[in-house]
Amino acid sequence: MQNNCVVRPYKKGEEKYVADAHERVYLEEYNWGPAFGDYARKIAYDFAAARKKPQEELWVAEVDGELAGCIMLNETENPEIGQIRLFLVEKKYRKNGIGSALTDAVMKKVDECHYNKIILWTADALTAARRHYGKMGFKCVESIPNETWSLSRKAVNEEKWEMQL
Repeated sequence: MQNNCVVRPYKKGEEKYVADAHERVYLEEYNWGPAFGDYARKIAYDFAAARKKPQEELWVAEVDGELAGCIMLNETENPEIGQIRLFLVEKKYRKNGIGSALTDAVMKKVDECHYNKIILWTADALTAARRHYGKMGFKCVESIPNETWSLSRKAVNEEKWEMQL
């Protein structure tokens, strides 16, 4: 990992970075439009507005004072199942171990929370993330087309991945 990177719990107000980064990066890299940006924004702002449960956290990666990525752990409707959300590493910081540092932080919290299973949703276009999840031990268990995110109206295949603990 980049020596000057710190992964830490987010500070109030940084939910704006999380939402804006998702909107910007997914538009630039995948041509996903406002529907995806709104989806990510709602998750980030709802987390910031809610009373945080002990089993939940939003982390940011910071390099020399600049935010470089994020990841979130939420409890699902089933308190034995956690969900990873909003995982992102800024393009200029990729391949420096920051993604691994973020997922290490989330998995440490997962262990503390004694979840039985962890789930996440990703998309087939996110090949590097999918490869990373596979190395972590996640398996793809479901795929559904989403025709609202892409500005080209080409279906994005959303994938549900799970890890039994």
